[in-house]
Amino acid sequence: MKNYKKISVFFKMSFLLLLVLALSPFGAKGAQTQALDQEDLVNLTRPGVVRIVQHVKGEAIIKPFKLDLNKLTISPSEGENQTVPVDEYTTGSGFVVSQDGYILTNSHVILDRDTKLKAITGVATEKIREAPVSSSFSGPDGNVKTREYVDKIKDYLLQNSQFNFQEELVVLNPSSLKNGVVELMKEGFPAKIISSNDNFAKDSFDVALIKIDQTNLPALPFGDVSSLQGGQKIGIFGFPTTAELNDNSLVEATFTQGVISAIKDSDNQAFKIIQTDAKISDGSSGSPLLDEGGKVIGMVTYQTQRDRKDNGDNFAFAIPINSVQEGIQKFNTSGGELKLNLGQYNKQFLNGINFFRQSSCKEALSILTEVKSFNEKFNVAKSVNPYIQKCQDLISSKQSVDTPLDALIHTLAILSPIGWLAILLLICVFVAIAIVLVRQKEVIKEEREEIVFLEEEVKQNKEIEEEEKKEIEKIEEELKEIKGKK
Repeated sequence: MKNYKKISVFFKMSFLLLLVLALSPFGAKGAQTQALDQEDLVNLTRPGVVRIVQHVKGEAIIKPFKLDLNKLTISPSEGENQTVPVDEYTTGSGFVVSQDGYILTNSHVILDRDTKLKAITGVATEKIREAPVSSSFSGPDGNVKTREYVDKIKDYLLQNSQFNFQEELVVLNPSSLKNGVVELMKEGFPAKIISSNDNFAKDSFDVALIKIDQTNLPALPFGDVSSLQGGQKIGIFGFPTTAELNDNSLVEATFTQGVISAIKDSDNQAFKIIQTDAKISDGSSGSPLLDEGGKVIGMVTYQTQRDRKDNGDNFAFAIPINSVQEGIQKFNTSGGELKLNLGQYNKQFLNGINFFRQSSCKEALSILTEVKSFNEKFNVAKSVNPYIQKCQDLISSKQSVDTPLDALIHTLAILSPIGWLAILLLICVFVAIAIVLVRQKEVIKEEREEIVFLEEEVKQNKEIEEEEKKEIEKIEEELKEIKGKK
């Protein structure tokens, strides 16, 4: 009897093992849930990446100055002011960090410092050419002296020149079909500066936050930077000018990937800098640095200096996202603490992708349809539609997995040879166990019948004994009566 119970328990456990094996990733060719692949990463993050354009128009009035290349000085001189006309369009990248219109980028993308430098560079270059040749820049430290003196000239002219500018800051509409920056700006979103660092050229803390009057935006979440290390895979989404073929695709972001090459200190050692080999160029400034899960771990700020590119490869450098967050709070000019509202875009899209990868298309369609309703100007539909179309195809071909029965059939359909072999072995075990159980049952039945027979026999014997006992007692009573009469 005990053996029967043990075999019965083993039979139930074996059945559960077969069920688990059949429905588990081990028994199938592919796992039911998959990690975020490159296609998913691109589709998930692309809608949140934007192109920022600044148009500066006016004039720069440069007061007369003189250079002494021997003493490495710059000072005022007599003469007439020089007026330089300015009409510049500069572009950069940015990414949505709050569903109510907040966008992160670099200060140098949204401020006019680079435009001012371009206006004064021509005049400064001419002055340098006119100055007598000096030996001050020769020797092993000549390059250092040259850079320091150029920076000195820049600072002087920026401080002592007059700039009469009209500025327009716009985030381009990702869904616009216009060609060329000028036409695209007409359909763009005017941006307001919320936080920026005027001293970014000195402290390298090149962070900024702007806001546009749009809602329900596809915001990108922040990732964990505490465990960043060399060799970790990353991606960059932005608008490098070297990737532009023509003016027909200025709102189409470019995705590049690479690894973290190193983590270094900033010039003033106030924060860390992430170095990566992913391709960037002018225009990539403000791009999000993404981990493999599509979360932002940094913001691209600059690349290898131009005068050093000839010596080797070009690297990208990014400020970690935790430092970026500290910076926008520090330089906030709007008053009060900045609160960013991520919204549901990222979470819902990820859920939809996960259900799609499991072929649970009815659930995926329900979620992805909601995702598609996010701000249509940011081309969310472009990223979502491929999944929706594939899900509709799976449903039409009856390959969608939407019920437990569908899941079992689907799993059996994609079962690997190892999985089938395991099931076959278990079936053999079941048959053997079933035979043993039937035989055990028959034996137990026979034993129970014998026990019943013996119990009946014992019962009959007891009845006979009782009758004999009564007969003996009767005889004894009769003997007593006979003795008493005598």
